Amino acid sequence: MIQTRHTSFRGRRMTALSLGAYYLALFGNSFGGLIRVASAHTTPVGVETRRGTTATTRQSCCGFAIQFRSATPDDVAFARKTMLSEFMNPLSIAQETLVVAFDGDSSSSSRGDEAVLGFGQIRPMSLPSSSQTATTVTNTGYDELASLYVIPEQRTRGVGRALVQELLSRHDHDDDHKNHAVCLLTLKTTVPFYEPVQFHVVSQSDMGRLSISFRFEYTAGSILSTVLGNELTCMIRQPLPSTNE
Repeated sequence: MIQTRHTSFRGRRMTALSLGAYYLALFGNSFGGLIRVASAHTTPVGVETRRGTTATTRQSCCGFAIQFRSATPDDVAFARKTMLSEFMNPLSIAQETLVVAFDGDSSSSSRGDEAVLGFGQIRPMSLPSSSQTATTVTNTGYDELASLYVIPEQRTRGVGRALVQELLSRHDHDDDHKNHAVCLLTLKTTVPFYEPVQFHVVSQSDMGRLSISFRFEYTAGSILSTVLGNELTCMIRQPLPSTNE
């Protein structure tokens, strides 16, 4: 059974603008989730793990222990429901990539009745444009940090940063993905949240390296974020492929 702490998903009035955002999120990426954790401040010690491990890992952060585990089918259902309630894309949630953060010090954890703090995933991106050469498509590796969410009551406590570091640690120790660059979409105001973990803003000239679907998400999201009074930014974490790949 999955529990959250004092979390309720109340009905919301959908204005014409939020309805547009909802449909964009359904067909685009969950860049909104990359905004919802950016108020976390504490940088915890990373834990080395591998993608898909069934064992839990642990980080001490902000006076309590955060534990992580690979997702169960119940976690996937919970994450999709949460994404939908936040007008984010529920269709991109996958059990094989989703990682769940929970309170390792909670008394309910000892009963297997965990207090979930948040979740996120790094998922493979679709291949680059078919107009590129076969060599480019074969050798270019990109993954995407997406569906990042922290329970509202747990924000500003370092959970988001700990979750990002856990996801990156798993990615870096996965033999099939460790040489891939990791991309994300976020607002310009949240860029400083990702810079300490080696993400940098992608130049317009480098956007052409990314998949058509990701570039479409960026273009569509940029229009929406501008209407909302902010600027959408694409960030990437090394390694980047060389220009002759």
